[in-house]
Amino acid sequence: MVKRQIGGPLGHQQIKRGATYRDTRPLFERFTAEMRTSSSGFVLLIVAGLSWFIPALVGLTLPLALLLTCWVVTRKPLLPFHLPRYSELPDAHDLDAEISQKGCTSG
Repeated sequence: MVKRQIGGPLGHQQIKRGATYRDTRPLFERFTAEMRTSSSGFVLLIVAGLSWFIPALVGLTLPLALLLTCWVVTRKPLLPFHLPRYSELPDAHDLDAEISQKGCTSG
């Protein structure tokens, strides 16, 4: 009798967990969300490289780079944690802000 081996999919056949999600937001909204991360520095690096190799683009890339830099520097930082309840400040990460505020003031 022939020995049979039952095997599952191999590693290169697996689908990565994040690859199954599709971002349906508009392109401009995805771009602004990406520019709120550290990717904004990479965009400035690309713009600087374009300006170096194609000097005629400086008139276009310099104002764009200045606007992007001003937007990145003046954006409001979002911290990855919740504020403590005793601070009594509005928490941007709290999904049930009204319920939390009622619970905090009544206690």
